[in-house]
Amino acid sequence: LKSPEGLCSLALVGFLTFCILGEATFQDGYSALVEARWIEWAMFYTFLGVATVCLVCALRARRTELLASVLIVAVALYCQLLFQWFPEVFHWSVREDEYIEWATVWAFLGAAILWVVAALRLRRDGAVKLPWFFLALALFCFAVAMEEISWGQRLFAYRPPAYFLKENFQQELNVHNVVSIDGRMLLLIAIIAGYGVVFPFLAGFRAVGALTHRIGLVPPPTYLVPAFIAALTLYFNYPWRLTGEVVELMLGFGFLFAALSHVRFGVGALAFLGAASACVALGLVTGWASAKVVLPANADRIADATNEVEALGRDFFRLAKTRRGHLRRIRHLHARVYAYVVKYQRSGTGALWKGNFSNLVGIDLATERAEYFLDPWNLPYWIAKTRSADGRSEHAVVYSFGPNRRRDSTGWRLLGDDIGAVIYEFGTNPETGRRPGKDGLSKK
Repeated sequence: LKSPEGLCSLALVGFLTFCILGEATFQDGYSALVEARWIEWAMFYTFLGVATVCLVCALRARRTELLASVLIVAVALYCQLLFQWFPEVFHWSVREDEYIEWATVWAFLGAAILWVVAALRLRRDGAVKLPWFFLALALFCFAVAMEEISWGQRLFAYRPPAYFLKENFQQELNVHNVVSIDGRMLLLIAIIAGYGVVFPFLAGFRAVGALTHRIGLVPPPTYLVPAFIAALTLYFNYPWRLTGEVVELMLGFGFLFAALSHVRFGVGALAFLGAASACVALGLVTGWASAKVVLPANADRIADATNEVEALGRDFFRLAKTRRGHLRRIRHLHARVYAYVVKYQRSGTGALWKGNFSNLVGIDLATERAEYFLDPWNLPYWIAKTRSADGRSEHAVVYSFGPNRRRDSTGWRLLGDDIGAVIYEFGTNPETGRRPGKDGLSKK
């Protein structure tokens, strides 16, 4: 506890305890602090203080290994400033297949490789016959990396089994999104707190340390504990939409730096800086490259997608005109069509399974694609609805990401190679200055 990492950990635990007790005991008062963004900025300055202490100790006390926690906490600090000064850039950064997600993938892949190297080193040195724990960590990190990119589904646009199309709300080939939201939250908290905080703490006791050594369990270095607590604190407060993506990157760096401590070039400023920089650079390059890799966009697929979104547009338009239509009541919406239909069946969305879109089955539309509302590239069709702040303008569209498998459009107009059809729009479009008609519910 007298070490820099111990003091930083205590400060972070104190702040996290305040947040937990505040939300549980003083709900109204704590909610007011959250809405005023005081908790968010208090967390930022707590993280900044922790990073500063670790950095000073790394430079002045020659504890260069503390730079690992500085780099991990710096991820949260960077995202906070990005959200404050450039919110649009932040929201773009945390989207699927952008550099933050790809940096996370490379961090976990790098950790998987290093854990295998560490296991082989242990076996070669004769320390243990079967370094099962390192191999288990390598398998875990590899699985997490593959789960992040849905095992290459978005890259290669293959159709996953029907079970994942139905049970996974993202309609992708990954296991973690099949689990309920509460289940995913508890699992992530258990991994961060269990492996990164509780495990190294308990291993510090002589009896527990001897037991874990005997059975082959190896805790992460104690200098990483502040970073894991920071990730846990960020996840608990969840200050921004898709905060989980940022936490996953911090966790990926945590496993990467823990693996680095068990290889020959091990601990040091250059090792940590090099590993983190490589992940970020690869993330930027891969994010850019994946946007440039366009799947076959032959005329037949584009024509099929055009016909299908027009059919879906007519179905949604008919639904929007009914009094039960949920689409007219909601202010903003961006969802996969299948998820939307399932969630709002009581509002009549089930009729979309029997509309113009479903009638295309047997012509150019496969039955499974019709049932789960998939485009010709086996990716979900999306529905987006935007209403202006004054309520005088409204725009609803159904669309496909197109051959590049990415969202290029804004809330008010279709852009890039996205293929879509306007369901309805009224008022003046703030981006184009266009007025569709006089009747208040004009179909394009």
